[in-house]
Amino acid sequence: MAISDTVLQQDIQWVASSTPLCNFTYTVEVHCGTSRNIRPLKMISIDTIADFEKGFADELVLSAMFVRSDYEQYIYPNRDVLQITVVRTPIGVVTDSVDTGKSPQAQVFKATLVNPVNQTIAIGDGGYSGNDKYTNLTLMELDFQLLELPVEQLMMMTVGGIYRKTTPAAVLKSALTQFCHNLQGLDTSSQIVGVDMYPVPVPQGQSTPKVREHIIIPHGTRLVCLADHIQEKEGGIYDTGIGCYYRKNNMYVCPPYDVTRFQKVKRTMTILIVKSAEMPGMDCTYRVDGDAVTIVANGSFKHLDGVDHTAVNQGGGARFAKAQSLLDGFTDGTSKGEANSQKVMAGFVANARDDGKNYVPFSQNRITDNAPHELSKLAQRAGQRVQLNWQRADISLILPYMPVRLLYESGGLLYEFTGTVLNCQGNVHPDQPGMTASRYYQDVAMTLFLTVTKTMKA
Repeated sequence: MAISDTVLQQDIQWVASSTPLCNFTYTVEVHCGTSRNIRPLKMISIDTIADFEKGFADELVLSAMFVRSDYEQYIYPNRDVLQITVVRTPIGVVTDSVDTGKSPQAQVFKATLVNPVNQTIAIGDGGYSGNDKYTNLTLMELDFQLLELPVEQLMMMTVGGIYRKTTPAAVLKSALTQFCHNLQGLDTSSQIVGVDMYPVPVPQGQSTPKVREHIIIPHGTRLVCLADHIQEKEGGIYDTGIGCYYRKNNMYVCPPYDVTRFQKVKRTMTILIVKSAEMPGMDCTYRVDGDAVTIVANGSFKHLDGVDHTAVNQGGGARFAKAQSLLDGFTDGTSKGEANSQKVMAGFVANARDDGKNYVPFSQNRITDNAPHELSKLAQRAGQRVQLNWQRADISLILPYMPVRLLYESGGLLYEFTGTVLNCQGNVHPDQPGMTASRYYQDVAMTLFLTVTKTMKA
């Protein structure tokens, strides 16, 4: 069925008719301490990995072509103090002239050489020649790992202490806010604005979140691991997992497996799936309308649904004994103890099977009061994963744990999924090979965590 015959036609045309914002040129400058600033002959690529599910911040690798003498005299000797400024400048759709209607974006990174080699002692092909004329004419490709300046400091910070009469969410937000505001040596553009934390749901039957007598954070706990420690060891925060991620001057704390957030927040993404053969090489594949982003994914598409298989083998639920119930009311005040399973045991079924045969094993933590952690393990197994490619993209539009709605048409039916973005990987590359190419595009691969919410007849 052609795109013109589907119910997605109007939305796809709306996106395609917007002004293309995917044409850029890049300028890179390497700051070698106080010695010298060096511009490469050509930037080859920038690879970005944003793993919201398991990571803490973006991982970037920049590849560029340099003259060998610059590497030997300035870059390698100053490898411990390298910084790199990357400037992205919008250009026209047809020509490479600068688009003066849009502002360039500049960012400074801490740079680390990937696989540095001391060329002065290297022997063999590509080694040091001792001839300045030769080294001035020889080119070499260098890879740099880039870290945003706040991330470099956050990775080194540790936290610890005993917090009394408070909630796990309050401890996490307070610690993140305190350390983020205590970063040193950052200019205004690099400072962290604040902590964007998704509201914590109130337990059923309560008006406020449960307050714990004390929350113990062992001294030496890394700040980047604090959210996981509280979720697993100190009562938990969300029933659908927890993620803590730095991006674009903000710290984000959200439940990555909560597939119901699309209707609850303002910043969302809608993805329209089309076959690449029907709309190849679209000049504009996304449109920003306020806080909402709509994209057309016309690259490869892969669907991974292991929900039923996991429910059969690992279970679609969990059982455990509530630790507090073993202390309160377990005995009648004498030496006699009588257990009531309805009061002591907790059981959950997150993925009920249609045949009614639900496997609900005991949790690895058979005695615990940390229901959010146990429910989070079930939530992770209760969704489908989709991998897709977004061509001529802009990875900066993807926020950590961004709620998404995915739409595609098949057999006269329009299928709708909702979920979150678990991770994405972007690649900035020139539009054509060669040293003279100055126009760059970005392609993005995304992994989504989804559940089926609605099926409509087209």
